[in-house]
Amino acid sequence: KYFPKAPDLSLPQSSWKGKVRFDRDDGRLTINGLEVKAGPLAVSGGGIINLSSSSASGPSATMDAVIDDFPLAQASRFTGFFAPYRLEGRIRGRVGLTARSGLIRIHRGSAEWRGARGLAWGHAFSGDLDLTASDDLKRIDASLKGATLGTAVGSLTDVAMEARVIGKDFKIEGMRFRWGGTDVRLKALVRNFAKPREIVLDAKVGRLEWESLAGFSQP
Repeated sequence: KYFPKAPDLSLPQSSWKGKVRFDRDDGRLTINGLEVKAGPLAVSGGGIINLSSSSASGPSATMDAVIDDFPLAQASRFTGFFAPYRLEGRIRGRVGLTARSGLIRIHRGSAEWRGARGLAWGHAFSGDLDLTASDDLKRIDASLKGATLGTAVGSLTDVAMEARVIGKDFKIEGMRFRWGGTDVRLKALVRNFAKPREIVLDAKVGRLEWESLAGFSQP
């Protein structure tokens, strides 16, 4: 049991293939060459499950997995969690994690989301997104290209961004977009982003087209 309550997950008819070896002396179950196919979902990987009775924290599992080209529009077949976000596009990625009673810890991972579409904070977005994470998620790098982002003051188009999280700090290495016909470029640094104590912003704004922006202020 790795969760205090059952997660909102279901698995349609699936096929499993892999090699399993159990070491009685260490109480470890080693899984190699695991392949799972369930509808549009294809996962491969391997790991070690520690079943030793000498472990004070109980059974634990260390796993590495790869998800191959999953269509997010079909995520509802597995969970209802993403339904409000209306996600589309195809995603592939890998993850390394440890699971034990009541806790899953992600150590590293990466993802490529192509043809991304969905809703965030009530506004539509689209584009291509790349993510990499390491050091127990203490470092996360993100790259966004060819994106459109809806906001309360109008759409941002032609969005491209390079950003990263290192420890408690969030940094936008570079971001550019068009807003109401205006070119905007910016860099930013937020120290301790959970409870910001310092925000540094460097922005360059091109020629403002007031006719285009006037519509944003209309009720």
